[in-house]
Amino acid sequence: MLVCLQKYNFEIGYTPGKNTVLADTPSRAPLATEEDNYTGYEQVYPTLAKSDSRLPRIRQTFADDEEMEKLEVEIRNGWPDNARQVSEIIYPYFKVRDELTTENCLVFRRERLIIPRAARKLTMQEIHGSHFGVRSCTRRAKDTVYWPGMTSHIKDFVSTCMVCEQYGIRQPKEPMVCRSVPKRPWQHVAVDLFSHADKSYLLLVDYFSDLFEIEKLSATSAEEIMGRLKAQFARYGSPECVRSDGGPQFSAQQFAQFAEEWRFKHEVSSPHHSQSNGKVESAVKEAEKIMKKCLTAKEDAYLTLLEHRNTPSADTDLSPAERLMEQ
Repeated sequence: MLVCLQKYNFEIGYTPGKNTVLADTPSRAPLATEEDNYTGYEQVYPTLAKSDSRLPRIRQTFADDEEMEKLEVEIRNGWPDNARQVSEIIYPYFKVRDELTTENCLVFRRERLIIPRAARKLTMQEIHGSHFGVRSCTRRAKDTVYWPGMTSHIKDFVSTCMVCEQYGIRQPKEPMVCRSVPKRPWQHVAVDLFSHADKSYLLLVDYFSDLFEIEKLSATSAEEIMGRLKAQFARYGSPECVRSDGGPQFSAQQFAQFAEEWRFKHEVSSPHHSQSNGKVESAVKEAEKIMKKCLTAKEDAYLTLLEHRNTPSADTDLSPAERLMEQ
């Protein structure tokens, strides 16, 4: 810019205000601009790392924990400049001392709740409730909680999970075929049927958010499936496209009429090639894994499904619930 201006000779002059006909002319004669007609709104909800029902238990462990007691005192009184002056029990927190705050008998690292020693095992059990791997559990934990050495503790906890060891993938198959990414949630939906423990289920998965819904079926007829889909579409809205494997239930005349009435396009994946509908195949595999692990561990499958929906993905660092419902 300076090189381009070297060919000009500037003379700077001063004009008194009384001689200025119209002061600040450029700002008084702006260029015409188009107004933004956006009429949407945003809602911000305050959140806490733990639900209200768990806070009394967490506060009790804080009160009984010497480490948390000394940490809270240090935060209130101010940290020394030299790490050697810090008590050994809270020394690991010295490096992050500028990020620590205390409120209502709880200690936070920024927005993440610091978990006392007595509550860490239970916290890891909750984080690993969906029986995801180390990376997914670590991402989930780093969104809400903190304690020194948390990543290595989670790694050790997951590696000793007997349920994950029993149902872990030994020989992964080649990557499935991916569809084009939709522009908004619930725009493209895939559906499929699967069986578990002699019971039939319908699964719907959203291409945008990866969130899937599971419906237990009393029958596998077209009427039963359409009824379940109507309930889901009434909840989330009618999608633009529904993709299936073209089974008898989805190729029936009633389903074509259903698609016309609810105004969605029905796409059929390639016959005898399930990976052409890779999104739903991956979701079915995940759903079966959750149900098997919960059956073995005698855990509530719906609580595990909740943890699954709240676990951030490796690609976006957002959970399926955040991508679909922004919460």
